[in-house]
Amino acid sequence: MKRAGGRRGAMWNWTPKDEKKPGGSSHPEATHIGKSIVIKGEVSGSGNIYVDGALEGIVELLEGNLTVGLEGRIRANVQAHSIVVHGRVDGTLYGTKHVDLKKSAVLVGDIYTSRIAIEEGASLRGSVLVQKDIPALLRKKVARAESITEPMPFRRAKT
Repeated sequence: MKRAGGRRGAMWNWTPKDEKKPGGSSHPEATHIGKSIVIKGEVSGSGNIYVDGALEGIVELLEGNLTVGLEGRIRANVQAHSIVVHGRVDGTLYGTKHVDLKKSAVLVGDIYTSRIAIEEGASLRGSVLVQKDIPALLRKKVARAESITEPMPFRRAKT
């Protein structure tokens, strides 16, 4: 047998993919947002993100995965391929593949996904819609939002 580098004597061929990823994240090569980081605005891309800090605004990871760590706090509507929550989220979750609420999760908002797992102990205040074609649902919501040209006027209730 050959070892990496062409030397004989090893029982296996080592490759970089065999090396354990730092941090033990279930999402390899994730961008880590640390405890002391606060991001306000729009976060988008196709990579994976692990949040231990705070995010406010909009999160769109169309082909990426989002993991909210135990210390993570998100105040945003989130769209991602896969969403795993250990911390707190205030906002709507759109998981095109699945959403997983761990026992320490606190979610105040709605969930739209094709698969869901909620561990005993997780807190959820909102509604859940499990549907096969979540991307089609998102397209309808965007089309409906774009068709509105001006906001509805505010009307006071008669007293």
